[in-house]
Amino acid sequence: MITDIDESRTPEDARGPHEDHELHTELATANFTGARFELFREQMWVSGLRVLAARMYDGTIGAHARIWLRDKEVSMLNRSQELREELALETLMKVDQWWFDADAPYGLRTWDPYGGAALNTFFVGACLGEFRNVARKWRTTREHETQTALDLMEAVRDDHAPGPNEVAELRDALRQVMRESSREQQAICWYIYSGDLTYKEIGSKLGGMTSRAVEGQMRRLRLSAKRMIAAGVVDVPGRFLPAARTGSVGARGGA
Repeated sequence: MITDIDESRTPEDARGPHEDHELHTELATANFTGARFELFREQMWVSGLRVLAARMYDGTIGAHARIWLRDKEVSMLNRSQELREELALETLMKVDQWWFDADAPYGLRTWDPYGGAALNTFFVGACLGEFRNVARKWRTTREHETQTALDLMEAVRDDHAPGPNEVAELRDALRQVMRESSREQQAICWYIYSGDLTYKEIGSKLGGMTSRAVEGQMRRLRLSAKRMIAAGVVDVPGRFLPAARTGSVGARGGA
């Protein structure tokens, strides 16, 4: 018997639908509700979280999500598990708001069993697309936090410093050290000065730096200040210098 041939079919269609077709049909039959659907939803969350976190950790998230990330941003994502989880969860929450809905233009109900991609891959693709928006928001927030901290620190140095000569010298010394410091170091100093915050809390305010990273920044700043003082680049009143250790020579203000 001769049967009609659908010439619109591609060679890929000839292989038959994807193995997830049965699952998708089962979910659709239940109108995408019920216990099986909720389990599927949970599985998608787990998969999306795992893939996003892994891509952030290995530095490939930018290429997969089609967004350019600065070297420092890639480094921050690699260092901080807390930051990776935060951005991944925010991405998943946004995707969850539309991907499972009936009218979502690129959601679950639009999945093509002949498209070649598994349901899991289809969901992860939506997550990577949404990550672009989350990453842009993260960048803007981090830059705003840093700039706000620098502006406040500048106001404290310029407008609220007392006037005695000795304090003026210290203020000038601070300005010289801060001028040579990084934006992150300046912001960290402001947060230390302005409130009783832990290194972990400061790191969180600066976009996800770990407490160890904040501590490292302050250690480098202290070493830089010591070198500038020792070289005479920065002039600090003698009584504010650390006391010379017994037997040491050449300490400023010492015998």
